[in-house]
Amino acid sequence: MEEKKLAEVIETYLGCPCRYFRSLKTDRTIMAAYKEAKKRSKTEGFVPILVVVDDVLLESFILNSSGDMEEEYDFDMAKVADYRKKMLETTLVSGNDLKDKLYIGKVTKEEEENIYAEMLNKIKIVDSIRQFSGYWDYSGEKTYPLLLAEVPVKNPWEVFAWVPFGNWNSCPDTPELMAISKYWYEKYGAFPAVITKDVLEYDLEKPVKKEQAIQLAMEHNGFCSDNISSGPEYISIGEMAAMLTKATKWFFWWD
Repeated sequence: MEEKKLAEVIETYLGCPCRYFRSLKTDRTIMAAYKEAKKRSKTEGFVPILVVVDDVLLESFILNSSGDMEEEYDFDMAKVADYRKKMLETTLVSGNDLKDKLYIGKVTKEEEENIYAEMLNKIKIVDSIRQFSGYWDYSGEKTYPLLLAEVPVKNPWEVFAWVPFGNWNSCPDTPELMAISKYWYEKYGAFPAVITKDVLEYDLEKPVKKEQAIQLAMEHNGFCSDNISSGPEYISIGEMAAMLTKATKWFFWWD
């Protein structure tokens, strides 16, 4: 399907105000629009999120919320509305139950001291992460086509009721995405910001403190172990923690 037409289908599915961005050589216009929408959302009652125009992503939305597709990109908006209502009414896992679900283990005092020492050493060499990367098509050195959606929900974690992209392989399902996002927003101010067919990115006003970074790195690993284990080089918890002390963008990718 032609990209502009696909964007229109996704916008119909989302059922909220959206701004379309074609592929661009720079993301300056995209980021300016996102920042403006995020500022405006505080008084207008919505949550902005950047959604890559992708047929696989749309299929995930439909299969999660509307069931099997009888025809290509066919969805029942009544079922979608029921799904969103059900997700927003779901009691989310929290506290120790959430940590158990993420398989977040405990480390001994000695292990923590070793990880902390590695983190301090790695902080000297890791790069700052202050830009989104999920919406870039690096093969063509341009952005993918995007929609900036103004999702009509009150809280940032509730956007996943509108954009249910998970529930495949090891990618968490909608209630799990909502639960961890609620926890991270309340604890660190992390804001779901970019969704592609296999990438989720969060936006933060400032990086986390060193004292928080090791626990957070363990949470990230529990949430998306592919970030650490599936790259060309294994990333340790200490190195991940160091990166988080210099990051205002969190990147997650599932294989």
